[in-house]
Amino acid sequence: MIISRKVPLTCLGLLAAALVAATAPGRARADFKVQYAIGADVTTVTDNGAGDLDPTVGTIFISRTVDQVTLAIVANTNKGSPEPAAQVQDATVNIQNGAGVAQTARITVTDNNFTVPGTTGQSVVLQSRLGISSIGGNINPITGTFTSYTDNNNAEFGKTFNTPPQNMLFPLPQSEQLKEAIFQRSGIYSVTNEFLLNLPANQEFGASFTGTTRVFITPVPNNVALLLSALPAIGLVGWALRRHRTGTPA
Repeated sequence: MIISRKVPLTCLGLLAAALVAATAPGRARADFKVQYAIGADVTTVTDNGAGDLDPTVGTIFISRTVDQVTLAIVANTNKGSPEPAAQVQDATVNIQNGAGVAQTARITVTDNNFTVPGTTGQSVVLQSRLGISSIGGNINPITGTFTSYTDNNNAEFGKTFNTPPQNMLFPLPQSEQLKEAIFQRSGIYSVTNEFLLNLPANQEFGASFTGTTRVFITPVPNNVALLLSALPAIGLVGWALRRHRTGTPA
């Protein structure tokens, strides 16, 4: 879900209030967290804990203003879902700095105790996707990076392995839309992603963007799969040729 810059950020707060009023809090997921920092002000929100405005297990919705920075964050994880081939974390962010000075922001999403896809010691792909619908205007756009991480020690907010950082530009070049890296997974591991943002003073518009982290098994390339499927036939042809050269009836 991309939040358009045309939607006033105050509407997000009203939506959050409606969610809280309409639905009772659900079961907490202590291993799924979003941490956001505006300058030195750092807040960590746990799934269905204080600050999470969405009662759905596996989804965190945050809507706040901190030091004149208004932000809305929607994050989710598919751990425990019937999708063993890929584990996904999404972070959709809308952020706007109303202060008269430039500020920095960090938004980090983490979840641990992943046991799929594949098996212990198997090589898998860590994939990082970035999408941007607005960077807050052309005069003073935000800048920053998005990076995906895994940690074979299963550490919360662990960062022992990562994809190359993706630079936040608009329009987003194809080279910055997707980054991948291969790692050998442990029996249990954590997944984290992070935005590091530089917010210009007096943003005219909110910046809207999405980061997605996936872990999946490396597919067999089509040409290799075709070759493997042809091996029995190749072997049969070779056997027939050898029989022909020796004069032995096939």
